Amino acid sequence: MFDTVGWFARDLPTLSRVTDVMLPPVPAATDDDAEIRRRPSCVIIPADCFKILGSSDDDHTYEILNACAAKVFGSDAVVDNGNLGDFVSSNVPSIGKFMTELSAVEASSSCVPALSAISRVMRVLQRSEFKANHANWVNTVKPNLGPGIRERVQEAIASEDESAMDDLHAVRTEFKSALAALLKEDGILAIPTVPGAPPKLRMDATLLEDFRARAFSLLSIAGLSGFCQVSIPLGTRGGVPVSVSLLARHGGDRFLVAVAQELHEALQAEATATWGSSA
Repeated sequence: MFDTVGWFARDLPTLSRVTDVMLPPVPAATDDDAEIRRRPSCVIIPADCFKILGSSDDDHTYEILNACAAKVFGSDAVVDNGNLGDFVSSNVPSIGKFMTELSAVEASSSCVPALSAISRVMRVLQRSEFKANHANWVNTVKPNLGPGIRERVQEAIASEDESAMDDLHAVRTEFKSALAALLKEDGILAIPTVPGAPPKLRMDATLLEDFRARAFSLLSIAGLSGFCQVSIPLGTRGGVPVSVSLLARHGGDRFLVAVAQELHEALQAEATATWGSSA
């Protein structure tokens, strides 16, 4: 369910060519050029994803994205800054059952509780899938796994989540349907790729837990919905690489890469202008 293929490239034209190789051939009756030429009808840049989960106060990615969307797409696309957490709470009815199970960090002001719940659902489903596929191998071979990995594998093997499977799959179905209705055929969702600078060695455990909770909240959006996602590097800020991610509907990979190509140069130019000599 969650295993998928991704690819990296040194630039977006190369990424686009690899995308054409990796994806199934376009049916002869399909106008693939029209898919690539089509501009987004809306660009959703949720304030909560950037101002709570991201590090926009430091890198100004929220402002950079809003400026670029207006500059590149103009009146062709509506820019929406509504909170994604509020949208999920209102449009994924089954999520309420999991809101009460959040940890103190997941429910805190440094996270978006509805997205924390989406993340929790994804991780429990992943754990169940791992157990079904690999428990016999782990118990037989007893692999020598490293710290952190070892504990999570044992937790998955020992989990007893089967009774909640119907509720978990209901959230996944509702979330995918809600996101599809939000983006439709040609909408784009923009989010931070990661919450900020990578955690440092020997980081305080509480701070690390907070980083992980915010990271999984961002990662679970595409992970649980099955929507396609591309990460665009903006440059370096304070010695740390900064990027943003764009998401599009399931199956809209070529459309997504085309939009990324159209935005990329403007994003990097706006980031350089915003950050000045530190970019």
